[in-house]
Amino acid sequence: MKMLRAVSAIGFALTTFAGHQAMAAQEPLKIGFVAELSGPQAPLGEDQYAGFMLRVDMNGGKLGGVPVQVLREDSQLKAEVAAQVTQKLIQKDGVQIITGLTFSPMAAATVKVATQNKVFVVISNGTTNAMAGEECSPYQYITSWQPELLSATLAHYANNKGYKHISLMAPNYASGKNFLATFKHIFKGQVLDEIYTPLSQQDFSAEILQVSASKPDAVFVFYPGGLGINFVRQYQQAGLGKTNPAVDAWRS
Repeated sequence: MKMLRAVSAIGFALTTFAGHQAMAAQEPLKIGFVAELSGPQAPLGEDQYAGFMLRVDMNGGKLGGVPVQVLREDSQLKAEVAAQVTQKLIQKDGVQIITGLTFSPMAAATVKVATQNKVFVVISNGTTNAMAGEECSPYQYITSWQPELLSATLAHYANNKGYKHISLMAPNYASGKNFLATFKHIFKGQVLDEIYTPLSQQDFSAEILQVSASKPDAVFVFYPGGLGINFVRQYQQAGLGKTNPAVDAWRS
């Protein structure tokens, strides 16, 4: 659904600020697609790209009635790489719109470069609270929601369930910190652990052991993509799923 909104937003942008010129010449307008296309988070980026290209193909290679050429780049889950490939797409490849952007650090890096070059960015997933505030740019359009709403909802759920002691876990980057900060703000009980792991970490055995020793009523986690799959599998294997329910903001 988010990708459909992104495609619709791009179609609207094309018809409003670039449509007349592109349709008159019938030359493809170049769109840069920047996403996590390798490593453990590749399934998310690949799904975004597949969904985007499905709509382009269904429209006969056009968006908003304008022929488009999509050039994709892998951010490799690194903000500095996202900035570099965005600079390449703009200066070397001549793209006029950039989209994709799965994770917030890469989205923020791309928006910064694109804004400096006055290139429009349609973000279909990765966002931060700051993007809706002090870092808002006239060249960015975000089709996804503010994800912290999920953690706020689950904090209310934890309160209603009567949980008094909870452990928190998330990747150590902007969205992970935002998720846990929002949860802590609303949760009325005691936070026993607040654990941040590297965004690329796949083995959570040490952290799960720490949580087990704390004996919380429940565990609140935010682990997107393959991280969430690995965490839930390892959590169940450790036997905690039967005694300490895991509330996963990304999967709920």
